[in-house]
Amino acid sequence: MINENAKRIEILERRISREKQARKLAEDKLEKYSLEIFETSESLKRSLALSEKKQDELAFLAKASYQLSSDMSMKELMSEIVSLTAAFIGAARGVYFVTQDGHLTDKNSVKVWEDERNWIVDNDCVESIAALLPLDKTDTFDLWLVTPIGDEDSELSAVYPWMIYTNFTLLNNCVGWLIFLNTDDCPDEDSLYVLDTARSHIANGIRRRLTDVKILKRTVQLQDTVTSLEQAKRQLVHSEKMASLGQLSAGVAHEINNPLGFVISNLTTLESYVNNYRVLVAEYQKLFELKDSMARKEQYQRIQQS
Repeated sequence: MINENAKRIEILERRISREKQARKLAEDKLEKYSLEIFETSESLKRSLALSEKKQDELAFLAKASYQLSSDMSMKELMSEIVSLTAAFIGAARGVYFVTQDGHLTDKNSVKVWEDERNWIVDNDCVESIAALLPLDKTDTFDLWLVTPIGDEDSELSAVYPWMIYTNFTLLNNCVGWLIFLNTDDCPDEDSLYVLDTARSHIANGIRRRLTDVKILKRTVQLQDTVTSLEQAKRQLVHSEKMASLGQLSAGVAHEINNPLGFVISNLTTLESYVNNYRVLVAEYQKLFELKDSMARKEQYQRIQQS
């Protein structure tokens, strides 16, 4: 009886051991499966986040390119670029201004883009940003510069630890500046790469606009030159016509003056002759009126002598 109970106990123990092993195996498989599901889920989340990030990057580049190809003015264009870029990198503030010979141009009209209030006027912020930039340098950058604001004298350092900026050449030795202030960490490498691509598009768009302005200005100058040449040509033709008319008039006058001079000269001579004949006729008239033959004879002789 005792042996049978011992065998039953042994069989039960082996059964329990097999069940424990099976349960342990099932738990290991379940844990492995759960881990695979978790890793797959995390991978999908990362892929989704990366996809959304790439989508945001493409949307940013597309919007920037669209704005650059629009007909809006340079000031409106740069305002759109500031707001787009600030939203893309999560900047707290963004600003665009122009310098000439290292000094701000029309700084009172410069507006600052702020995350919560959009565009505001903050001249102190603009002056503080300008004080941190190398405005005296004539060379422009080929990329975005990321720098910490470590100047303790600057009011910006307590609120905005990071500054991102770049610049590009404009007309009349002017330089355009794009600056963004971040309260969090600076943008990651991928975002900076996208910013560099956007900067290249912006620089090319601005260069194209400046070229169009130069071409338009040159076209206007050429049109003015053509107009001046046409006016000079008309004046020259008019002068030639007047000169030809003057020569024709001079020729006609010459041809008229010669016979007129001949006629007038001969008329003067003829007048002299006529006057002499008149005097002669008058003398003869007096002679005929004399009744004394002796006196008439003397008068006749005097007339012949004269």
